[in-house]
Amino acid sequence: MPGWPEEFAVDHESEVARALALLDRKPPRAKNKRDAAYRRLAQKGFGASVASTAARIWSEGKERQ
Repeated sequence: MPGWPEEFAVDHESEVARALALLDRKPPRAKNKRDAAYRRLAQKGFGASVASTAARIWSEGKERQ
């Protein structure tokens, strides 16, 4: 396929943004928010690096609220 994978590459930052948006729409309800967020993202097909980064950012934001 011409242009593959360059034209279809998704950068890490945009994937993290998508993951954070998913967590904001459907936040996990478990006690350990970070682990629950990671599990939800992994189940939705996000890679380990993206899921880990987004879960950390999301849980740190929830701690400050």
